[in-house]
Amino acid sequence: MMIALLALLPALFPVHLDGQTPPAPAPSSNPSPQAAPEQLPDEPSLELMPIAQPEPAPQTGVPALLAAGTQTDKGNLWTGTGGVVIHYRDYILSADKAIYDRSTTELEAEGHVQVAGGLRMW
Repeated sequence: MMIALLALLPALFPVHLDGQTPPAPAPSSNPSPQAAPEQLPDEPSLELMPIAQPEPAPQTGVPALLAAGTQTDKGNLWTGTGGVVIHYRDYILSADKAIYDRSTTELEAEGHVQVAGGLRMW
């Protein structure tokens, strides 16, 4: 162990051949904006981050109960007007009018929209 420490001494404490310690480098009055890469902290934007992948829609789907005073069904669009109530999982949506697109599974609701269920009520 003592031999290893003696071998490291010249690297830890540099000494000139004349026995004098070299002078410390003078601080620069104009620091360079391009510092050496080993002196900069790690760049957080370069860290490897997992790429988010959307979860695929379930093949069987989750059933929804659609009810309204007046209903029309044209192609992939279901339109309900007048007291629309939609039950989906543990949510209940009520509105004056709703349009549900089966091809995209998007729902548009208008007028006195309320959503109840889950953790809160909006």
